[in-house]
Amino acid sequence: MAKIPEFNCLTCKTRPSGYLAGVPESILKELNEVIIHNIYHKGQVLFYQGSQPFGVFCLNSGKIKLSKNDNGNENIVHIAQPGEIIGFTPFFTENICNLTAEAIEDTTVCFLDKNKFIEVIKKYPPLFSILLDSLENEDSCSVKNTFNKLVMDFANEKALELIRELKDSHAIKISENYYKLDIPVTRDDLICMLEMPEPVSVQMVNYLEEKGVISFKCNYLYLNGSFDSSVFQLNSKK
Repeated sequence: MAKIPEFNCLTCKTRPSGYLAGVPESILKELNEVIIHNIYHKGQVLFYQGSQPFGVFCLNSGKIKLSKNDNGNENIVHIAQPGEIIGFTPFFTENICNLTAEAIEDTTVCFLDKNKFIEVIKKYPPLFSILLDSLENEDSCSVKNTFNKLVMDFANEKALELIRELKDSHAIKISENYYKLDIPVTRDDLICMLEMPEPVSVQMVNYLEEKGVISFKCNYLYLNGSFDSSVFQLNSKK
């Protein structure tokens, strides 16, 4: 397996039509620093059925055969083309790989470690929407459920951080644990400020209103509570 000497997410030929088409250059630069670029020759295996997953692979050029061994018989499940990302199911469920991925011609790929990817995605939440779109045809419900839980965990963290920041910088104390912001903030404003996929942001704002943590009056935001992490426990089943 030879290492590709130079490669760049910013100039990747699959970017315009791939999942990262709308991602800002600053985020792509961070991805570029943590992605490992490799070339696999015909017959080389990226991962085996039954192995432990460590990340996902983005196919830059060439073709990858995804197959499943059933009692010694190879069943080809899919031939991955440039621009596709493979390895999502074990990536998000932490299960073992249920397929074998083998290059059927010289192939260049980008490998993205799970932990490093999560660090980057926290800095650019819209990637949630992009990756959720990529899971539309995913057969495994556990993948979507695990991914949605990840989204909700990030939404809870983001909402708690934002509410605390607004309280510290713009809140006027009205009574014990009850505050009014000194700048106009509407419901739509707060949804945008969360910088999450819109359905998740809307769900989070609705949840906080139902819990009585926030309220809106005449284009002003009111905060009610001590804002500890136990309050921010929106989940994907709600």
